[in-house]
This record gives sequence, C-alpha cells and structure tokens, in this order.
Amino acid sequence: MANFNSLHIAESLSADNRITIKKGFLGFGSKVVYNPTSSKVQSYIKEYSPADGERITKILTRPVAEINTATTERFTESSIGQYMLEMCLSEDHKFVALQLQRFSDFSFKPVSELKVYEGDNATAIAALF
Repeated sequence: MANFNSLHIAESLSADNRITIKKGFLGFGSKVVYNPTSSKVQSYIKEYSPADGERITKILTRPVAEINTATTERFTESSIGQYMLEMCLSEDHKFVALQLQRFSDFSFKPVSELKVYEGDNATAIAALF
C-alpha cells in the first residue's frame, strides 16, 4: 500500500467532494474516506511491463459499459515496470480512482487522465488489477 499524500493523483482527488481526507495525529498520515458509503480508501502503486501498460492504456480509453462486458483480462505486476498505475480503491470496492503513467525522461508522466468509477463499474474495474 502506498501513502495517499505521495500519489500524483492526490491533489486532484482532494478536490473531489466524494472524498474526505482526515489528517492524522500531529499531521502525520491521513485517512481517506469515500463519503457515499463511508468506506475507507486504500492507495496503491502498481508497476507493469510495456506490453501490459499498452493494454491497460487501451482499456482505459474504452467506455465503461464496454470494459464491463468485454474485458476478462487480469494484469500481473512487474517488479520494475515502465508503466505505473496509481490507484485509490475503497474497501467496499464501490469507488476506484486511477491514473496510468509511463516512465520517460527519468520520471513518470501521465498517459491517461484521472479516471473515477463508482458502484458496479468500480467493482468491475478493480477486478482487473
């Protein structure tokens, strides 16, 4: 699990009214909650190979309904990957926010925009990773 504050997507998500961020004791750490279900949100950073990264990029550009019906793929993490997925997932799997980034010029740069899914769509997307 990753620290929410260290994610590139943290700034964008902190402005989202579906999310509440509570600072920890003395400002250390934070607790992120998905408001509609009051479920705690966990943060993840996953790395993928170039082949998987390209497949993930194609999937994230599809409409949600197409992802739910046509995708049965699962992606396996790579120990040192060229693609990095930052993901925030609620414990009840009813909220997922993710952004894919690619390593280029000695840093990770976004390949996709921040994608946010809720309800059954979030459950289906989360099952891929």
